[in-house]
Amino acid sequence: MGVRRAGRGAAEVGVDEEAVQRRELERFIRDRNMVTLFQPIIPLADGETIGFEVLNRPPLSSSFANAEAFYRYVGQSTQVFVVERSCRDMALCRFAEQVGRSETCRMPCSSSTSIPM
Repeated sequence: MGVRRAGRGAAEVGVDEEAVQRRELERFIRDRNMVTLFQPIIPLADGETIGFEVLNRPPLSSSFANAEAFYRYVGQSTQVFVVERSCRDMALCRFAEQVGRSETCRMPCSSSTSIPM
């Protein structure tokens, strides 16, 4: 149950929250403002970096408490493929700019989708 806001009925709060989350998700996709991190993959045997795992995180937002809440929302929406494609495209561009084209990157994706490369 949502927290009641001054001047609004309790039923409106849930609807408003869903609409705000949907608009926020659409803005993340449109503006490509996800935070992209590159986690080195380092085998313990030799300590050499063999590649990087791509981690995309939403920016701080009042709509989503953390990345887990964001991705839970995405998983329940009809936008899984769109979000994953947008994240993949952003990550590949940023990877080439920040890490280098000669390095290897690994991108996790939802098991419920198949993304053509």
